[in-house]
Amino acid sequence: DTIAAQRLRNDLGIVAGTMHGTATDPYAYLQQVSVMDAFMAARESFSDAGWDAYAAQRADAQARNTYTSIAQQAMTWVPLLGIVLHVVFYAMFPVIFPLFLFPRTGITTLRGYGMGFFYLASWGPLYVVLHMFVMNRAA
Repeated sequence: DTIAAQRLRNDLGIVAGTMHGTATDPYAYLQQVSVMDAFMAARESFSDAGWDAYAAQRADAQARNTYTSIAQQAMTWVPLLGIVLHVVFYAMFPVIFPLFLFPRTGITTLRGYGMGFFYLASWGPLYVVLHMFVMNRAA
């Protein structure tokens, strides 16, 4: 028992500090866990209005974290998607050029091809406008 207790005292602080970034002292860690347990127990005794307010706060925090995560992913993948679409549009030219020469589909195809480049070129200004709306909403 004494060896197990000593092992727990030695390892608990290290594991808690490494995994959670919490206190490295085993007694401080157990105190933090006790406070969290007490909070969770007290949460169960909230009135309906208090519980609803707590749930709304937690939902807002989770939504904020989700949106932040989505934004981080978008900052990585949207520029790559723009590069891929540019490459696809340029690589499509030799395949689509004969369609420009047909009398019925030529003008329509050329207009669509040009609008595709216009769409890709508008990503920058659209991002700026969207960013402005998001930042105003966040403020």
